[in-house]
Parts: sequence; structure tokens; C-alpha cells
Amino acid sequence: MIKVGANKYAISIAYYDMHQGYEQADKTYFGIESFNTIFNTQILDNNIGAAMEKRYSNQTKIKFLPSVYGNNYFILQTIITGTVDNGYGKIKPVNRKETYYFNLEKGEYILQARAAIK
Repeated sequence: MIKVGANKYAISIAYYDMHQGYEQADKTYFGIESFNTIFNTQILDNNIGAAMEKRYSNQTKIKFLPSVYGNNYFILQTIITGTVDNGYGKIKPVNRKETYYFNLEKGEYILQARAAIK
């Protein structure tokens, strides 16, 4: 269980999969009151074990920050670092921060901003 706001909690579940050298892990947060998914993201993605010439590997860190929205939920921030396959066979570096706020109407975290980290 993790605190996601003032008197707000969620259950965090991470799951992992590896097949044919491709490794992936995701993390999902479920709200305590509703047990609905309030946030889900990939936290690990790579092809390190695959027989590929071009290799990529990235990871995502998640943290909660004090909220300025007054809705009793913390701001959620992800930091993604490493390399990614752009889908056209080119490996590119990734180093970005994404900021999410909790939308009370939708009952989930919504992307607010995405920025490169230098």
C-alpha cells in the first residue's frame, strides 16, 4: 500500500515478463476505495537477451510530490531514462520527465506535462 494523497491510498502491483530476450515490467496503482486502476505505466523495457544487433534498455522511476491542486491527491511524476527503439529500427536516447495530476471526474491520473531532461 502506498500513500497517494492526504488520506488517500493505493495498492501498487508490479508485474514482469520476459520472452525471447525481451524484458518488460509494468506497475499499476489501484485506488483503495474503488479498486479501479488509477495509474499504470511501463517501468522496464529492453531487448538485452534477444539476438539483436541494436539493443535498447530503459527504466521508469515513479515518485509522488505534494499537490497544488487541492484535490487531496499528490502529483505523480515519472522519470524515464535509457534508450528506446523508435519503431523504425533506430535506437534513440530517452531522458524525460512526465507529470500527472489526479482527475477526480475520471478517477485516475492524467498526463499534464512531458519535458526532456538535460
